[in-house]
Amino acid sequence: MAVDQGGRARRRLSTEERREQLLAVGARLFSESPYNEVWIEQVAEIAGVSRGLLYHYFPAIRD
Repeated sequence: MAVDQGGRARRRLSTEERREQLLAVGARLFSESPYNEVWIEQVAEIAGVSRGLLYHYFPAIRD
């Protein structure tokens, strides 16, 4: 099992679980802020993934 920078154990999510996680984070941010104030980097940081992985699932923020 992998460990994050805070020393917490984390498990690898399935493709569908990861996609749902990213959608949930994005939905929360878009409900709190206008579209032009939400950054891909915010979504990635909150989800605990790299920006590259986020782009793998969603090639553009509108996706």
